[in-house]
Amino acid sequence: MLVPQVIGERDVMGGNGAQDCELGAIRALHRLLRTAKQEAGDGGHFRRVFPHRKPDRRAGRCGPGQRPATHYCAVYDGHGGPHTSRFLAHNLIDTVASTKEFAEGPLQPALEVGFKSMDEQLLAKSKPEGLFTHDGTTACTVWLQPPSMLMVANLGDSRAVLSRNGKAYQLSHDHKPDDEAERTRIEALGGYVLMSGVPRVQGVLAVARAFGDISLKPYVSALPEISQVDLTPEDEFVIVASDGLWDTVDNQLAVDLAKTTFSKEGQWDAAAEALANRAIRHGSFDNVTVVIMSLECLKVAA
Repeated sequence: MLVPQVIGERDVMGGNGAQDCELGAIRALHRLLRTAKQEAGDGGHFRRVFPHRKPDRRAGRCGPGQRPATHYCAVYDGHGGPHTSRFLAHNLIDTVASTKEFAEGPLQPALEVGFKSMDEQLLAKSKPEGLFTHDGTTACTVWLQPPSMLMVANLGDSRAVLSRNGKAYQLSHDHKPDDEAERTRIEALGGYVLMSGVPRVQGVLAVARAFGDISLKPYVSALPEISQVDLTPEDEFVIVASDGLWDTVDNQLAVDLAKTTFSKEGQWDAAAEALANRAIRHGSFDNVTVVIMSLECLKVAA
């Protein structure tokens, strides 16, 4: 049984630069978001990171003396407005990659410092500009370092699920307000969880961790929960999706449908689209964003 190692709640990486891990759903999600009920700012994001220089969207090799490129994808599920999720999509990866911890190689400290810095930037900008006070975003981020290391840093209720030889393994924890550990943390800070349709922090927000939501600090935490998995040749792909998918599709069904669709269509975009369409058809009332990262590149590189 695969049990992701939780490193801490407070780990990014290089790839070998030789192969791109194929990403599905970046194009598909833009089409699907127009057909689903959506909260502004929801979306997926993908980059490869080159330490020691400003990260960009190129998929090339690292130069001499540089640590190889990092494979990265994320889903930011915005609520209350688009500002926080857009800010994260444009700035989180740059912030993590610019830390000295990332340049030096330790991955857990780089994420800890990068996430904390993002939260501080949001707080600083909220005062003069009035942004990020009543809107926020989840952040489910996946960091892949060939040949075999995968990490997930997560805030909120978006989720990452790994397919290992066709079996689903959840890599992240959903930070819901009624989770025992989250409720205990919130109440210890003087806050409360109130049922208003669903459990909500201070009767307002249905997630216990998120970026932004300045008006609900410190009860809504921006401290990421980080897990690590050592990949094997049996690992096929990772699904990263907003809770709009997981409300109506369980982990194993998502893996089965993605795998079946890819085997028929040969495109991960098609697999991601099938998942989002399935959630919408079966009554998901939330926005639906799906990103799939294929791990086939690791087998090619090996």
